[in-house]
Amino acid sequence: MNIKKLIITIFSVLLIIFINSCDVLIKKNEVEFSDKNKDSFKGINFLHNSPDFMSIAQNEFVFTNDRKYLYTYNSGATSSIFVFDTQFPGSTFNMQEFALNSMHLAISPDDKFLYTSNGTSIIYVYKRNDNGTLTYINEIYDSLMNSIRFIAVSPNNSYLYILCSYSGSSYAIVWYKKDIENGKLGTVRFQSLSAMLEKFSFSPDSRFMYLSTTSAPYDFQWHEMNYKNGYMAFRGSLGLMVSDFSISGNGSYLYLTTGGSTVEAYERNKDNGNLKFIDTASVNAGLTISSLLVSPDNNYLFTTTGNAQYNIEWFPLKNSGTFSGHFVYSNGSILNYPLAIDFTCGGKFLYVLCLNSYNIAVFYIEGNN
Repeated sequence: MNIKKLIITIFSVLLIIFINSCDVLIKKNEVEFSDKNKDSFKGINFLHNSPDFMSIAQNEFVFTNDRKYLYTYNSGATSSIFVFDTQFPGSTFNMQEFALNSMHLAISPDDKFLYTSNGTSIIYVYKRNDNGTLTYINEIYDSLMNSIRFIAVSPNNSYLYILCSYSGSSYAIVWYKKDIENGKLGTVRFQSLSAMLEKFSFSPDSRFMYLSTTSAPYDFQWHEMNYKNGYMAFRGSLGLMVSDFSISGNGSYLYLTTGGSTVEAYERNKDNGNLKFIDTASVNAGLTISSLLVSPDNNYLFTTTGNAQYNIEWFPLKNSGTFSGHFVYSNGSILNYPLAIDFTCGGKFLYVLCLNSYNIAVFYIEGNN
């Protein structure tokens, strides 16, 4: 090799190294700039409260998947389902009440059907109409089923899953084969569980179900789904009492609270569902976290807190999934024991169920356009 070729080769190598170094620096700056912008988040503004819709304490509401309607319930002496029109940004008006049996709510992914329970042995099936109203279809009575704690439709729209006691097993998950066209429930199967699991959620890719409990024996589990027959294969667990949890929309991180004042962040392995602890943060001292939810843009973790003071508190999330900063909204006249939370319009509006005032408070997320 002559000197000219050697010089050209050395120059080319140095140029490649320089370009790669610049790319790394640019990406690093982009991440730091993104994280810094999250820290400068302006806050939330209260818009209005919904009409009061119940006379006893509940902690559950559910949006349709198109976010146009919101359903909640009152399971007192006179059972009712309430529906709010939310297709106008930030609205909870045009409240309608239906004298229908209800406890726990699940909407099919295609928004065509609503499922509720009586808390013991009956599952009710309702057809959803275009204006949000409900038409009774039928009900399933199963004498083997008791103590229903949570229900949800599988992401593939084929099964209704139910956490309950079943056929002599105190801890079980039951699933009914669901007819996609008419919403009716058919074949039933069940699987015993090792703990009284009380809530579950599917990973964004639908491959895994994560289940939590606040009752001993404490455990937080994940199972891999088999949608051919509905069965689940146990894949791992954390020996923790988990009162609520939320998975980021990109599926990379899972956040949970053990019912105290701390939240924990875990990196999530998308291949096997496993969790790796990466960070922890705390809400205001002395307060207990009721619920938590990652914002649709994956940039913030929102929580509701109670005890001596009722707050909405949120944490910016770095691209690494860890926490960065802490913000608080505190107004006792608006937030009367805030519990369940959810978003509409891609995160522009935050809906908060307030336990003691029997209504839903709506907030505008400032700067999230």
